[in-house]
Amino acid sequence: MTFVESLSINQLAEGVKACEDNFIRHVEDAEILIQRHRYLGAFNSLRLALDELGKSELLKTAAELENGDCDGWEKLWNGFTNHKEKQKAIESIISSKSNANELGDIVKFLLNYREAFAYVDYNEKDRKFVNPLDIPLHIQESMSKNEHDITKKLAEIFFPCGVNSISDIEWILWDIKLRSP
Repeated sequence: MTFVESLSINQLAEGVKACEDNFIRHVEDAEILIQRHRYLGAFNSLRLALDELGKSELLKTAAELENGDCDGWEKLWNGFTNHKEKQKAIESIISSKSNANELGDIVKFLLNYREAFAYVDYNEKDRKFVNPLDIPLHIQESMSKNEHDITKKLAEIFFPCGVNSISDIEWILWDIKLRSP
């Protein structure tokens, strides 16, 4: 991607709010899906929620960039659509916590298994298609509920004042302004 555009503090705050609102939506969707025993869908919804957390954090760190820093802005925009960069953004927040290693390992595990729970794949060794629906139901349930618990813990880390606090655009602006040069 060669799109390089710098954003104002207000634009960054709007983007952060949109990502965080979408994070909440995905978590709420997953809760409904878990109640309906639709575990693969819940797992995937929670994966999307994690992506939104990563994007939110990337936008917050963008406040540290100068307007003319084309390389920095290009890196931000490339990271915005890159799973590994969003994962790194999540891990940077987790690393400051007392149980960082445990949380980080679990998040890596969940992010690495997104493919198995989302897509039909082909196993060349066995010469068979692998369908997520073939994953035993008890494993689907366990993975979905574990990811839900982890996502809730991450919400506590990212939103220490509670998820309702993220609806306040002024708080987001304040947070981003603290990071700006």
